[in-house]
Amino acid sequence: MARRGYPVTFKYPIAPGLSDGTKEMIANYVKEQVLEDISQQKSSVSGNTWQGLSPEYAAFKANISGEVIANLELYGNMLDSFGYKINEDNIEIGIFGDELQQAKAENHNYGVTLPRRQFIPDQRNGETFRPEINNEVESMIIASGELETTPTNDFIEKRVSQDILRNLILPELNNGKK
Repeated sequence: MARRGYPVTFKYPIAPGLSDGTKEMIANYVKEQVLEDISQQKSSVSGNTWQGLSPEYAAFKANISGEVIANLELYGNMLDSFGYKINEDNIEIGIFGDELQQAKAENHNYGVTLPRRQFIPDQRNGETFRPEINNEVESMIIASGELETTPTNDFIEKRVSQDILRNLILPELNNGKK
């Protein structure tokens, strides 16, 4: 199975200054939420339920794994490759197995030749995990007490600064004023 090069990992941005212990706690939480969503046949991105298995594939899968649900598990190799890497400013979550496992994840996540069953956000398109996951991660960061400002406050401060620049400075430049 050849890959098309779509990402099968997501770099979850994390504010600098968090301890490795907090990062590990966040990584474990996100991983467990994604696996729980998969077991419930729903997307960790949209929260929507996935399309069920076709009757033919359900019969085939029942003979191999005994399962007849769309839980991305036939032999278990792909989900065994699902994990995370903790970096300085992000937690990378996704499939870290060999090329075959990454190709299977890509096929499921993007619906290349199978019905799309997305479990990893596509950062290229600005996607992230469903709000409940992100909100809990933010709560974990706040509860850690390791940051002076919350990610939301930091974001709001940057957005306000951008809006001030856009509304105060750019109109003057557009009118030829310095």
